[in-house]
Amino acid sequence: MPEGPEVRVSSLYVNEICKGRAFTGEVVKSAVSKCSGVDFSSPRYSITSESRGKEMALTLECLKDTKNKIRVIFRFGMSGRFRFGPASEIHKHAHLMFFTHEEPRNVLMFVDVRRFGSWHVVAMEEGGKKEKEEVDPEEKWGENRGPDPMLQYALFRSHVLENLTDSIFNKPMCEVLLNQKFFNGIGNYLRAEILYRAKVTPFSAARDVLQPLRDETTSCPESHCPDLLQLCFVVPSEVVQMKVGFGKTLTCEVADEDYERFIAWLQCYENPGMNNLVDHNGRTIWFKGEAGPMAPKNRKSRWKRRKVVKEEDDAKREELEIKDVKLKEGKKNSRNASPGPQIQVGIKSKHQSKGVDVAALRKKKRNAISEEVEATPVQDGSAEFDQLPIAKRLRKRHTSTGH
Repeated sequence: MPEGPEVRVSSLYVNEICKGRAFTGEVVKSAVSKCSGVDFSSPRYSITSESRGKEMALTLECLKDTKNKIRVIFRFGMSGRFRFGPASEIHKHAHLMFFTHEEPRNVLMFVDVRRFGSWHVVAMEEGGKKEKEEVDPEEKWGENRGPDPMLQYALFRSHVLENLTDSIFNKPMCEVLLNQKFFNGIGNYLRAEILYRAKVTPFSAARDVLQPLRDETTSCPESHCPDLLQLCFVVPSEVVQMKVGFGKTLTCEVADEDYERFIAWLQCYENPGMNNLVDHNGRTIWFKGEAGPMAPKNRKSRWKRRKVVKEEDDAKREELEIKDVKLKEGKKNSRNASPGPQIQVGIKSKHQSKGVDVAALRKKKRNAISEEVEATPVQDGSAEFDQLPIAKRLRKRHTSTGH
């Protein structure tokens, strides 16, 4: 699932793609999407992007009338991402499309394979008439979404520490970290990495963990020994610098070596040497050592999915890839070769895979029938003849005519 860093990288990607590029026409929605359409059309308009936590916003602004613009807020769900490519090669899971004015035409697509993502329009201005004279910055985003730990660190830190009396902080720290009202952009793999580096047991009471931080006056997100809130800035920022996220859920195809670099960066999440438990919300938390006093009583764990890749496994995989290439080349050469005698598909599938000479087997069977027919003292048309199998009757007629 895309988390804050993945959404941030997607926003940077869209800005890079759309810089100096004009779009035109209507915004096209797929027929299968359950989200509402985007009512906007312009001969030429620009697209800019910004992100906050797990939300990303596109601003569509008419180039001739700057008061004609709308803002579309996206939530990526489980598999949402943006892609850009030729209009003739629209992704089959593209659910919202913005077409360029240039020729040949290209398209910016919101792609969502699992269709858990969504979008909605806010703060729209059209024809010079504002729906709202003043738009509160918080209203530009979705409800119950706090400040971004990376882009609004000082505001994020004060927002958390000034609201420790909220009942949400009665819960375990690992579960509070997924609350987007206070930890916007933090998801499952980030919370595991943050708690691991902060040396905090996941099922400790959140208020007990955060209360001592109120005495610290620093607002700097980086230090030699960062606390848990500072790590909410540091850890996601490292992912953004790598420009690759968990599950290859970014805007374009990710090179295997880049993705492997990200997997190597993970110190705790899905690491075979770590423990894991299912929290009270059904999410798996990875950690080292003790779970903490507020751990679920049933203490269910799940399989460790990420396996250590060994050198011999790489060698076996390489050997299989070579065999697969040779097999494909052999099939290609056989198709290009001159056609030989036609063999029934049924016989080929039954015997050829065992290395049997099908032509010789067929000839042997025909000869056996002929010998048996010649030794049968019956005449064509007699009662005994009619009782013979069809193949033997045909062979008898064939030999009796002298052919």
